[in-house]
Amino acid sequence: ASPSAPKKIFVGSLPLTITDAELRAEFSRYGAVVDVHVNNKPCEPGRNWAFVTFATPEQAQMAKVSADRVIVFPGSDKACEV
Repeated sequence: ASPSAPKKIFVGSLPLTITDAELRAEFSRYGAVVDVHVNNKPCEPGRNWAFVTFATPEQAQMAKVSADRVIVFPGSDKACEV
């Protein structure tokens, strides 16, 4: 990956109850998570979102490829979209 490749991934279709800690725990299996930002504005159930930032673009890409439509968080009725 080039140095300008993104280290931040968008994670959508999350339950309203999702926490920073849950996201960090799940996505840390793909690399070093350096930051998690969970949406704090009101939204429809199952439409919550977050940004997860990794230490390297390679880790971010690995998480994107591995987790997209695979991980289902508690409180959600479908897999998250990465």
